[in-house]
Amino acid sequence: MTFALPAEQEDFVKRNSRFMEVLPSLENRLNQVFLRRFESADQAPKVVFFLGRLIAKDFHEILLNCANGYGMAGLKLLRPMFEATMTAIYLTHRPDEAKTFLEYHYVHQRRGLKIAESVGVDLSDCVPKGQQEEIEAKYQAIKDHYRQVCPKCGAGRILDTLAVGHDNGSCHEPTACHRDGGPRGLGFLGSGRDGV
Repeated sequence: MTFALPAEQEDFVKRNSRFMEVLPSLENRLNQVFLRRFESADQAPKVVFFLGRLIAKDFHEILLNCANGYGMAGLKLLRPMFEATMTAIYLTHRPDEAKTFLEYHYVHQRRGLKIAESVGVDLSDCVPKGQQEEIEAKYQAIKDHYRQVCPKCGAGRILDTLAVGHDNGSCHEPTACHRDGGPRGLGFLGSGRDGV
C-alpha cells in the first residue's frame, strides 16, 4: 500500500527540475544547521533555533503536499512558516522580547480554559484544579504586558497574538499571528506541554 501519488510526484519533478537540482544542497544545509545539539545560556537564541526547526519542518510539509498534488494544502502551511520566520528574525534583533514571546503561552492556556468554562466543559480530568489555578495566577501576573488600547475607540483588550512590530490600525482585529500567537508550537521550553 502506498499513500504517495507517483504520477503527481513525477509531474512535480518535471515542472520543478531546477528546484530538484538544488534540493540536495538545501537538505544538506538544513541538516548541518538543525540536526545538532544546540546549547545556549540565553533564552532568545534557543527560541530562534527552535523556531528555525519549525520553519524547516513546515518547509518539508509544504514540499510533501505540493509534490503530491496538494498545492492548496501547501499554501495553507506557507503563512505559519512565514510568520515563524518573521518572529525568528524579530527575536534575533530584539532578544529582550523572547521572554514576552514565551509568556504569551499563559494567555493561550487561560483562553482555552475560559472557552471550555463558557460552554460548560469541565477540564478537571485533563487540567487539574491546581494547574488551572497556576495558569490563572501566571496569566494575572503577565496580562498587562499584552494589553493594547485601541486608538480609535479607547477599548482595552488582550492582544490576540504577540504583535511584533505590526499595527493594522483597526479596532479589535488581531495584529499578527505568530505560530498561533506565540510559543505553543515550542513545547520544548517551559513545562513541555502544548497548552490546554
